[in-house]
Amino acid sequence: MDKIINASHSKDFITYANSALVNNRYIVDITYYAGSYGMGGYGFFGLRLSQIKERKQEWLVCTIFSANDWLTVNGRWLSCHPTQYSQQKPLTGTMYSQDKEGRYLSPLETWDDFQPLILDKKINDFDCKKNSCQIIIEENIIIAITADSSSRPWFYGTKKPRELGKDDDLRRGWILARDINLFL
Repeated sequence: MDKIINASHSKDFITYANSALVNNRYIVDITYYAGSYGMGGYGFFGLRLSQIKERKQEWLVCTIFSANDWLTVNGRWLSCHPTQYSQQKPLTGTMYSQDKEGRYLSPLETWDDFQPLILDKKINDFDCKKNSCQIIIEENIIIAITADSSSRPWFYGTKKPRELGKDDDLRRGWILARDINLFL
């Protein structure tokens, strides 16, 4: 990711997240769909952070496509494809009815058990390494991407594990942004 354009200012920027910029800030909002707007967006995960000293409110964004499916919260999946709900019910999701051919129809149930866990809570530690990261929030809530791909749901289409490539680096995957509309 060499260039990120913030839609609200149309200015190129990259501010990689680090503990000095994230620790001791409160989570004031959450989005599961940061990135571009509309259908087929990137599905980046974002936490809106409170103002602290010289930094205004901004978003801590995980810029992995469909980031929700990579994250665990105290070992539990944040999100996954509905066909994987029987393996582990995630913290957020939507249960759909299906037709005779197995196509998903209207939503039957939608839930979000994640937001109540972390809204208005302080980030005690943001620790990001090349192949893993964790955000420790007060009350010992840990949001993580572990190096072990077996800790997260597999890709629905290919049935392959969600693995980082040898050249991937999570330290370049977490950014701070003024707006959640980002264009790569």
